[in-house]
Amino acid sequence: MWRSIRARISILAMAVIFVVMTSTAVALAQWQRSVLTDNLDEALTEQALALAQTVDVGALDAANLVVGIDDDAVLQVSTPDGEILATSSNLIAPLDLTPPPPGTLSLTTIDTEGGAGRYRLATTATTATTAELGGAGVVVGVGTPLDDIDESISVLKRSLATAIPLVVAILGGLVWWLVGRTLRPVESIRLQVAEITARDLHRRVSEPDGDDEIRRLAVTMNDMLGRLESSATRQRQFIADASHELRSPLTRIRSEVEVDLVHPDTSDAERTHRSVLQETANMQQLVDDLLVLARHDETRPSRRTRTAVDLDDIVLALAHRGGNRPQIRIDATGVSGAQVRGDSSQLERMVSNILDNAERHASTTIDITLSEVGGVVHLSVTDDGPGVPPDKYDAVFERFLRLDDSRSRHAPDNGGNGLGLAISRAIAESHGGSVTIDPTHTNGARFVVELPAATTEL
Repeated sequence: MWRSIRARISILAMAVIFVVMTSTAVALAQWQRSVLTDNLDEALTEQALALAQTVDVGALDAANLVVGIDDDAVLQVSTPDGEILATSSNLIAPLDLTPPPPGTLSLTTIDTEGGAGRYRLATTATTATTAELGGAGVVVGVGTPLDDIDESISVLKRSLATAIPLVVAILGGLVWWLVGRTLRPVESIRLQVAEITARDLHRRVSEPDGDDEIRRLAVTMNDMLGRLESSATRQRQFIADASHELRSPLTRIRSEVEVDLVHPDTSDAERTHRSVLQETANMQQLVDDLLVLARHDETRPSRRTRTAVDLDDIVLALAHRGGNRPQIRIDATGVSGAQVRGDSSQLERMVSNILDNAERHASTTIDITLSEVGGVVHLSVTDDGPGVPPDKYDAVFERFLRLDDSRSRHAPDNGGNGLGLAISRAIAESHGGSVTIDPTHTNGARFVVELPAATTEL
């Protein structure tokens, strides 16, 4: 329990409250003592000066000295040598009066003899000319015990010592309740998330009312669950499609081999070998494409690994190499110099896939243009095939998708394995670019690649 955030916050809050209240209590006691002492000093100063004035005019009644502060106050008049000239009747032990400089007054705290306690003493010096006081200078001292102040401060300290723990406990309980109430939705979210498994990623956590951090946490959690659900759906579809794509060539290979084994007298070993070799090559190409997509799903090329690449060299080399359909003319006269920053092998794979797709669906001609405008490199590959339906512009970039219209039927290999364009888009996006279909083009399909130029910071 003590490892929970609720407990730690409550303990920390109680500790902070205790320290603050204790410090405040100490400061309050010191301030209270200072205020009471200042008030007492003001009364003592007034009494001492009045008494000194009485001595100066010779009106001092040595036999009846009365201090007007309180009943416990004492008074003493003595010579600078310490000879006592007059005292109040309640003075038990003589006061040790140290004469201050003439015309000044000193305030001190003393411990009296005989266990009478601490006294606050005001002392001043004056000059007496009466014969009664010996005609010499005298020292006047007026004091009063500090018992009342000490008792008042003691009562205050006892009250604070009782109140502070009680207040800390009450506030600690309040903090415990408030933190628990605040974290209750978080605990609810945790319990709901704990119940969600890979089979029910469609579930979402409840979103509290308001617009605080907890609601934003719930919204973020639901967004994450949505991404996980989409990722899991794509993964399941990807596995299903990959299994289907691999099962078909394996089935054909097995059928051909079984037929040859059942009918050895009519079998054509060379034809079977060539067919199996072709199917094996297709499966190898499929596996290689899957690995490329898997790598792009997991990582993105680092800026430090990217180098300047002459994209025009790659395009021209692939155009001059040609493809599997020699009758298709490739026009690369519109290719001009353009440099991008990236991985040359991946960029070559991207362009090769787009060209292969164009060759697969073209009727007679493929046109290639390459230019750099405003820090963006534009590559377009146009074929004069059946084109792509507008509602399939985004779908053609999905994995394992092969159009079931005339464009796929027009292709000699029935559309390939359905990964080439997906790989091209993944490579372009990993380089900060895009691959799209030009919606304004007619009489075929035009694929447009846009990449940041080498001079552009990605």
